[in-house]
Amino acid sequence: YVRLLDIQCQTRGYVLDGFPCTKSQADLLTKRKIIPVRVVELEVGEQEVLRRGKKDRDDPKKNLPLHDSDSIHLVRLGCYVSHIGDVRDWYQKSHRNWHRLDATLSKWKQWVLVDDVALRSVQIIRKYLHRINKGLAA
Repeated sequence: YVRLLDIQCQTRGYVLDGFPCTKSQADLLTKRKIIPVRVVELEVGEQEVLRRGKKDRDDPKKNLPLHDSDSIHLVRLGCYVSHIGDVRDWYQKSHRNWHRLDATLSKWKQWVLVDDVALRSVQIIRKYLHRINKGLAA
């Protein structure tokens, strides 16, 4: 929490990977006045989750065993699916800042799309600040 209030995070941004994943976690962020400018959900199906988990599990460079069997991936995915609707609805209705992205696209295409989302956000903020500075309605 303290790190998110740091000036570097406030000016350059931050990534909360996998958080919030429940409505109570989103409420906690909101209570602490931490409202993400944009939330990007990487959409991926069950089979792709399992494929990526197996690929990671079989990676010879991985030196620490993780608890990442197919059954664990399915349990985690089930938890995600059971909670993400409430989180998604909260951010869409309260802040209109939720964006969905197809996670099966190449990582470079994902980068371009996320960069576009961020650029549009910066443009909206700049326009808002410019209008406020000129004494106009936001």
